[in-house]
Amino acid sequence: AAEVQHRMRCVRQSELTADQTSEVSGPLPMTEDSVRGTIQKILDEDAEVTKEEIYEQLLKQKVEIVLTAHPTEVNRRTLLKKYRRVTEQLALLDRADLNPYERTEAVSTLRRIIAAIWGSDEIRRQKPTPQQEALGG
Repeated sequence: AAEVQHRMRCVRQSELTADQTSEVSGPLPMTEDSVRGTIQKILDEDAEVTKEEIYEQLLKQKVEIVLTAHPTEVNRRTLLKKYRRVTEQLALLDRADLNPYERTEAVSTLRRIIAAIWGSDEIRRQKPTPQQEALGG
C-alpha cells in the first residue's frame, strides 16, 4: 500500500513539474521499463528500426489468457480490508487541503489500523473447506 501510494505521489509530482511543452505521458511516466519507454529507446538507439516496423511486429503478437485454479488466499480477508484502509489513509494524508485536526485524525486512524494488522494472525490455522473458499472468494 505504501509503495503504491509513493509511486502515485511521484507520478503526480512528475506531472506537475513537467515542462509544459513536453508530451503528456498519461497516468504513468515514460520510463525505460515501460512499454512506451522501451519502444522510444529502440527508436532512439536503432536507426534501422522504424515506427511502422515496430507497429507491424506488435500486431503479430498473440496473447493467451490462462485461467488456473488458485491456491487458498494467503492473506485473510480481514487483513486485505485493513490493507485497503491503510491505502485510503495514505491517500488522505497526501491531500494538501487537510487542516491540522484532519491530519491528526488520519495519522491516528492509520496507527490504529497498523496496530490491528500487527496483532492479527496472518495465517489460517485450519484449512478451509471448499464451501468456505467459495464463499470467501
